Formats: sequence, structure tokens, C-alpha cells
Amino acid sequence: MKKLLLVGLLTLAMAIAAFADIPNRDKTAVQEAITPHGGGGATGACSIIYYNLCSGWLWVWSGWAMGDQAGVVFDLPADCDKLAGETCANTGFWWYWRYTTPGWGYTVHYDVYNMDANFCKIGASLGTSASQDPVERWNYTPALGGTITSDLAAIVATWDKGGLPYAGTDNNFKNAAAPGLCPGYAPGPIRSFIWDAQFGDVPCPQYYFGDGAGPVQILMDAGFFCQPGTATESGSWTGVKSLFR
Repeated sequence: MKKLLLVGLLTLAMAIAAFADIPNRDKTAVQEAITPHGGGGATGACSIIYYNLCSGWLWVWSGWAMGDQAGVVFDLPADCDKLAGETCANTGFWWYWRYTTPGWGYTVHYDVYNMDANFCKIGASLGTSASQDPVERWNYTPALGGTITSDLAAIVATWDKGGLPYAGTDNNFKNAAAPGLCPGYAPGPIRSFIWDAQFGDVPCPQYYFGDGAGPVQILMDAGFFCQPGTATESGSWTGVKSLFR
């Protein structure tokens, strides 16, 4: 079983100039000890984390409107050992929310998408989990379903009502200011995006999450499972590959 906890600079370079940092989005620094969510992926799967909470500080982001979307784009070849010709599936994920109000209608729904190299959605949602009413902090959602055929895949939350809940990310400023807790810290690549409802249902994100020191990452741990997309892969190569997963 693979457990990939990727919290620093990753090998894939992203075109930062392609998107702007989020404008007019309020964020507040919060310090707290975040209890582990307690789960990885299924046997033979990967569990991908891009955030770094080494300082114990996070940003909580407000100002959400109905129809706004936020999500993480995952690089499956780099971070889940996806091979050419393989397909993948989401096996579930944990998402960290703050300022939730269960029972008051401030719900979100989740989708998984194929994505292209420019972080644009390819086609319609592959799987949906509707009308989720988050509780405070970690929330688990089972597999979204659908078959991921692209190398990049996104898990996206859409605000059904707007306002609440608040999204959480790691905090570059606090991580860099705590050398005893974060030795050698540097911001990671662009992985977490927002699609703003005021621009309509466009397939590409307008903004990435950042705090001025660089990109920050939504607090999410997502599981995926990849396997050959056709029956043409030899059994011997499949067996050898599985030894290194």
C-alpha cells in the first residue's frame, strides 16, 4: 500500500503566471492542534496530501457565494504511480471545514473531474455527492464514483447556499516563521483553486489559493486507486508493478 504524504516542493512545475491569487477573499489566521483524520486509502491505493501544518497555523477563508467552487487538482502519475493507459477512481476523501452550521442548510456538494494540463475541467462531473452538511473540522466522504482517464483529476466542492462553511488551508507565513517546527520550509506548487460564481460556470479556475508568500493548499486528504485501462497489459508486468506500489 502506498501512503504518499507530499507536503513540500513537488517535482512537477506549475505555470504560476497562468492564474492570479484570489482577490477580495477574506482570510483569517487560526492556530490549533488539528487531530489526524485517521485514514489512508484502500489497500493498493494512494492517499495524497499537499498541505503542510507543521506550525499549527492555518488560514480560514470566507466570502463564499452560492455556486462558488473550490478544489484540489491531483497529479496522479507523480503522486499515485499512475501509468500510461491506466484509469483511476477516487476511493474517498477527508476535507477540513471551519465555521460549519449543521442543520441550517449551509450545504456543499462534491464532484470529481478529469482535468487537462491547463487545469481546465474535461467534460461533466464523473461523480457527485450532493447536499453534504459539514460538521466542524474533518469530514469524510466515500468514493465519488466515475472513471478518471486523465493524468490530472480534481475534487471540487460547490457552495449550495453560500456564506458558510469556511475553507481551510495551510499558512505559509506561519510555517516560515517557525524554523524549529518547519526546517527548510518552502511553499508547495499550485494545487488548490477557486472557481468564482460571478464568472459563470467556466471550466477553468480563475484563481489559486495563496497568501502572498506563495501558494497554499486546501486541507484535504484524497484517496485514489489506479489500474490498467484495458486487458492488454501483460500479467507479468502487472505483477512486477504492484510490488513497487
